Amino acid sequence: MIVPCKVSKKDKKNKINSDFAKAIFEEAQYYYEATELLEEEREEDKLFPPVIMNATFACELFSKAILYRKSEKEIIKGHSLKKLYDCFSDDVKIQIFQLFYSMSEEELTKFIDDIDELFEFWRYRYEYCSYSTHYSFVLEYMKVLNEVTKNLMNGKY
Repeated sequence: MIVPCKVSKKDKKNKINSDFAKAIFEEAQYYYEATELLEEEREEDKLFPPVIMNATFACELFSKAILYRKSEKEIIKGHSLKKLYDCFSDDVKIQIFQLFYSMSEEELTKFIDDIDELFEFWRYRYEYCSYSTHYSFVLEYMKVLNEVTKNLMNGKY
């Protein structure tokens, strides 16, 4: 038997966002792991597009998990890594920046600007003449977002 209980709208929203954040984080982990496996096998360039696609999608999902966990957004749509980053609270941005040891804050935001629509580009790359990938940065950003999200889910922030 399910017994209903009175829950305030705010508590209900926070519970939904927290549960949703956890589900998104778990999904992001699958893309993270797939990226790692593909990267290990990427001796040929033919695996380059799936590595980039999985990595950028993992970045998107980690970003959305952070935003839902922090209850900063109700509905989050789109693939823009820049827009998602811009929605982060200052404390999240600080955590991300601290994990990029050898990069200034300006460099970090420049790289995020550069990879903003990378997911869409690689899905439809035949429609574009050229695009910057910053391959190493994308992989590192994915790892950093994984770490920040994991810490957030475990209550460290």
